[in-house]
Amino acid sequence: MSPTGPNDPSLVKILQLIDFLDKGKQLGNPFLANKVKRALRGDFMPLYHYMQEHPEITERAKATMYIEGKLTEENPFYPPPSTQEQIERLSGELKLGYYNPFKHILGINTAGLNQNVINVGRIRSGKSPIKGSLSRE
Repeated sequence: MSPTGPNDPSLVKILQLIDFLDKGKQLGNPFLANKVKRALRGDFMPLYHYMQEHPEITERAKATMYIEGKLTEENPFYPPPSTQEQIERLSGELKLGYYNPFKHILGINTAGLNQNVINVGRIRSGKSPIKGSLSRE
């Protein structure tokens, strides 16, 4: 029996299973990922049979979710961003220089320069702009 529409209980169960496997970081398994793709296209029996034959996948997903939850409780910034996420966040149109030994370039987005800023510093530290350089006249 295959799901017939978005309100079909079997379709909802399959989507919940796929979400569970994704949150449990089990979709890196190429065999399982292939079964999930087939299920998303409407052929969910291979996924159902594969999960019946390999109940350890469900246990691994539960364990991974538990561990991830505990690590997040201890450190709300867990998991740390991947290198690719760091590169994407720290690179913008205005290049400033290198920020790590891999020679990734630090840049800021020019849209961030249009925001209000507070300039903090001790007396005579150079907070005031030089007349005519940055001030609007």
